[in-house]
Amino acid sequence: MNRGKCGLSIIIPTYARPAQIASCLESLTKLVPPRSGFEVIVVDDGSPEPIDSVVRPFQDALNITLLRQVNSGPARARNAGAEIAKGQFLAFTDDDCCPEPEWLCAIERALEANPMCMVGGVTKNLLPNELFATTSHVIHLMVYAFFNRNPEDALLLASNNMAIPAEIFHRLGGFDAEYFRKAAAEDRDLCFRCRELGHQLKLVPDAVIGHAHSMSLSKFCRQHFWYGQGAFQYHRKQSRVVVQSLKNDTRLHTQFYRWLPGALGSIPLIMRIPVLPLLVIWQLANAAGFFYESYYGQRLHEAR
Repeated sequence: MNRGKCGLSIIIPTYARPAQIASCLESLTKLVPPRSGFEVIVVDDGSPEPIDSVVRPFQDALNITLLRQVNSGPARARNAGAEIAKGQFLAFTDDDCCPEPEWLCAIERALEANPMCMVGGVTKNLLPNELFATTSHVIHLMVYAFFNRNPEDALLLASNNMAIPAEIFHRLGGFDAEYFRKAAAEDRDLCFRCRELGHQLKLVPDAVIGHAHSMSLSKFCRQHFWYGQGAFQYHRKQSRVVVQSLKNDTRLHTQFYRWLPGALGSIPLIMRIPVLPLLVIWQLANAAGFFYESYYGQRLHEAR
């Protein structure tokens, strides 16, 4: 492994998921190396058991660095990785993701063609026979179809598959680790601030990562409750009143049927009917999180 050449830095936050981070790192060993070279930075967000023994076997195959921090959330972990990154560009993914071999080359081409832009790829579900993972993937597809109708001028790129020039990332101050403590909306906030600074977002269809996030019903509900909380936090931070927030975010929920056929067409036929009631649960959990945060979260925010 050439440790002297590093045009891109891949940053991966992880917490208490040794099997997942091992699978992620294994997939990185199969990457087609970009011309500019790359490094990997794993940030252990205070896992109960250190993951040194998980990372160590990959040191010969990858130019890899392991950081460890007190548990502070994925946003702060990504920022910590960015602080020591040597690459001109920063690429972010998650520990439950497995980039496809051409992923980083596609990211490199997009960034070289658009050196002042944020770019991001697409996600495929690695657990097509698991109902909750499949439903979350359908939701992801609808969200991307809603926000990124113009791939050359996208509005939202998820933090499990995004890349940005390091200079711009640091100028933005990185992810907002103070405001967004849970894994919800900190990527949306970064995208908003990037566009406000005058930089476009571009969707790169051939930059593909696989996502393997197994869930139960309770985890599914909790995740989308958090996303509802994150949506309210995002709008509050941008000084938008709740009425305007509802107007903006409920468009996706009230018009989701426009993008539903395309999203359902991407999943196995046997899964399409069972997914439908879970989409109702998604909407209820998301709304519950939004309204919970608008009342209790707002009061806590004002008390600080």
